[in-house]
Amino acid sequence: MPWVTTVGASQQDRSFLATATLSGDGGASLSVTGASVTNASPTAPLIDAINAGASGEDPSEVEQCFLNTLDPALVTGKIVICRRGVVARLEKSKEVARAGGVGMILYNPSDAQELNTDNHHVPTVHVNFTNGTAVKAFAASATNPMAQISAGTAQSTPATDDVMAAFSSRGADQAAPDIIKPDVTAPGVQILAGASPTGPLGKPGQLFQAIAGTSMSAPHVAGVAALLKQAHQDWTPEQIKSALVITGETSVTKENGVTPADPFDMGGGRIAPNAAVNPGLTFKADFFDYLDFLCGNGNGCFGPAAQVPPSDLNEPSIGVGSLAGVQTVARTATSVDPVTTTWTSSVEGLSGIGVSGLPAAFTIVPGGSQTWSVTFTRTTAPLNAWVFGAINWTAGDGRVVRMPVALRPVILAAPARITQSVTTDSGALNWNVKVGYTGTLEAQGFGVVADSPTPSLFVTQDTDQDIATNPFTDGVYIKDFSLAAGKYYAAALFNSTTEAGADLDLYLFADLNIDGTFAFPGELVRASGGGDSNENVEIVRPPALNYRLVVHGWGTAGGDGSDFTLHEWYLPTGPVDPATLSAFAGAGDPASVAIGDIVPITASYSGVTSAGTQYRGTVEYRDATARIGTTIVVLNR
Repeated sequence: MPWVTTVGASQQDRSFLATATLSGDGGASLSVTGASVTNASPTAPLIDAINAGASGEDPSEVEQCFLNTLDPALVTGKIVICRRGVVARLEKSKEVARAGGVGMILYNPSDAQELNTDNHHVPTVHVNFTNGTAVKAFAASATNPMAQISAGTAQSTPATDDVMAAFSSRGADQAAPDIIKPDVTAPGVQILAGASPTGPLGKPGQLFQAIAGTSMSAPHVAGVAALLKQAHQDWTPEQIKSALVITGETSVTKENGVTPADPFDMGGGRIAPNAAVNPGLTFKADFFDYLDFLCGNGNGCFGPAAQVPPSDLNEPSIGVGSLAGVQTVARTATSVDPVTTTWTSSVEGLSGIGVSGLPAAFTIVPGGSQTWSVTFTRTTAPLNAWVFGAINWTAGDGRVVRMPVALRPVILAAPARITQSVTTDSGALNWNVKVGYTGTLEAQGFGVVADSPTPSLFVTQDTDQDIATNPFTDGVYIKDFSLAAGKYYAAALFNSTTEAGADLDLYLFADLNIDGTFAFPGELVRASGGGDSNENVEIVRPPALNYRLVVHGWGTAGGDGSDFTLHEWYLPTGPVDPATLSAFAGAGDPASVAIGDIVPITASYSGVTSAGTQYRGTVEYRDATARIGTTIVVLNR
């Protein structure tokens, strides 16, 4: 949400590195370098984990050094090659130690992934995919392969500076596509930090680690924010965030180290604390602005809130998740300069988007505010693909306020969902859509269908609260089923029909092979995992496939298991009886529309007769040739 400063994780120019030196009979040799903070290993025989599995173990789990998969008779006294993935990296070295190994070479399944410095249970070097496959090939071809891992030491690595970490989550914001996330990025790989000497996974007795994660980058930003507050005690949290966003260092690359990062990787860029102390301009938003945002975003209207478009929230960035032809966005800048300053505008990037209405310049007095608007018009930008750029304001002394911009042109901007409580068997709902083309618009209603509940189900507690550790086996309720192609399918859990105190999650998998049986693991198509048991997964126009619905016992009442009711809705392609939903666009259907038009939609329902039941349907929109959008309609009777 916009009132939270969200931080990505990027790399820095200091790494902790070690070298694995390999040798074999006849002079064969190879050296590879990777991440490490462990001590040196002895020189020892080298073995690939894939060749060291205990009898009957799954080869893929053996290769990834799952717990209790290695055979001590094959591993004792050796350095083991393990593949990264599925289970924690530290669990892999713990398994090597359990089986008697004296070292580990851990390799990535992709060169795009970062290298991590964990406090492993045995001396370890973490290498990339290219070096890892070279090590595996050496172990397979050399006679009597041996290895030795040096101790990890701090080294300067300019090539890694300002490279995004592969694990860093990317935007857009799923709950509010008009809000650019993350806001900024900060160093989050191989960060020296204190650690618990009795941690659950790491080697016991370690007081410090070189840790990776957004849990490492976020404290950088929190610390800098505290210093900014000390320097400017009258600044609000929103001003502090905006100062960091608009002064960020933008020479950041994606995880491949080559492609420039975009706002969904880095937000405004890697924080530049010195520049943020004197940005010249900041952006404010208060409690009531956030109420307006929630109302306009469809999260509920509270108190005096107005239905303001979310893209008009006074953020230091500009996002339009559904640019239907043309949209105007407003911002208000507040001067934090001690003198009157003139700022000159320029536009960066935004290929295929026309930008108009932006003032060429404005002059602002100390403490003053300046409101301005900018209009974005799609010209040649592709539909349903994000376009990135920035609006830059440059002061006479060379300072630049850079506001990142992310726009997604669409043919139609329509609400994804309309939810309404109803007290009568029939009635009507009304909302607006915006079109990004010239032609005709037709609205068609399908449904509605009543909730089909399955009560008195039970799920046990997942012992490690991780569905990936033992997928489909530990702490799950599973329902396998097939669907004919339809208009809509959904499954939901509600707190009101789940045992009190439980936190259950929902996952929906599909078997894309269409072979008549569900093939593990299938494809995860939807997931819902909030902080309680109000969860929902749904598909518009579900294809005819075999599906697996999984209720995960992340946190059950009392820790042993919980009762719950599973709620489902399926809307076929044919008519639904007796409840109905019909929809019309504008004064006529189809209605004549032009780019940027706002068109009223009316959806009439009948047959909604069962009190205490949730009905669901869809309204589909069509131009002259094809379906161009869908709104899900939810009626709580």
